Amino acid sequence: MLTRFLLLLPLLLVLAAPLSAQSSVATTTIATMRTVSGFVEVRQKSTQKSVSGRNGRLLGLGDVIKTGTGAKATIVFRDGSRVRLFAETEFTIESGGEQKTKARTFKLGLGLKKGTLHGRLKRQFQQVSIRTPTAVVAVRGTVLLVKQSGELTTVHLTEGKIEVSNAASTVELSPGQWLPEFRRMDDLAEKRAPLPYKLFLRTEQYEVDLFAKKPLRLFLSIELGNSHNRRSLARPGPVLLESNFAGVVLPQRVNLNERGSVRVPFTLKPLPRGAQPFDGLILITAMMDAPGFEDVGAGTLLLKSTPTGKPQRFLIDPRTDAIRPKE
Repeated sequence: MLTRFLLLLPLLLVLAAPLSAQSSVATTTIATMRTVSGFVEVRQKSTQKSVSGRNGRLLGLGDVIKTGTGAKATIVFRDGSRVRLFAETEFTIESGGEQKTKARTFKLGLGLKKGTLHGRLKRQFQQVSIRTPTAVVAVRGTVLLVKQSGELTTVHLTEGKIEVSNAASTVELSPGQWLPEFRRMDDLAEKRAPLPYKLFLRTEQYEVDLFAKKPLRLFLSIELGNSHNRRSLARPGPVLLESNFAGVVLPQRVNLNERGSVRVPFTLKPLPRGAQPFDGLILITAMMDAPGFEDVGAGTLLLKSTPTGKPQRFLIDPRTDAIRPKE
């Protein structure tokens, strides 16, 4: 099913994620604050008081998060979906409610009044919507960036497929496309364009044994380049690294040099004795971690785990991004 993405101002984001049985969502912890740097303020609806944002701060319905100059914070939802807030952003957890579905999903309404967010949203049993008084956004698991600056909105898409609408028109975005600085009445078909740049990742080894006796130390090379011909771009800036596997230990502070590249070490810890095999793909994601890089898409690196010591092959469906071992 085509995911819908409808966008007007002010911006409202709705996430859905599986939750355990709950009798009421009004007092439920919706998310947790992580990787906070700089001045971050949380206006709590439950107490009507403002408190400092910090790592581990629990967030509920109606809470408003404001980031100061140079500040950043990551909001982690219960299904593992993440929203990264950049400096001078105002973000609100507007609403929440459990859907009457077989898989028991949970909806959240999130508002972006100003600033920039980068979202990495889970696919399993999860939906994302962005709502305004006259429009609705629906996204099923995707990686996107949204910037709100006055009357101008910028959207770029790295993974997934979405539909963007304003008051005048509607267009689809595929991975690697963006809509730079559009207004409410702009013709979005004229605005849609390929995302000019992205981060490219590589390492020296792509198959790893998670039952090795010792941690494996590798190097990750990151380069900012043209999305089409990979020609490097001399543009420094901070990069945020994340992984879907807890055993990957990544550096916390990474910066592209003046040539737009960097090489950093990372460690892959083996699974503990008695752990369940991880017969899947280890994903490492890199994204620019500051405003001003709305024209740069996130980069990914896939490592194949071979816990049995035998190489495995994986099939990736280009239409759904589903990953499964090859028989």
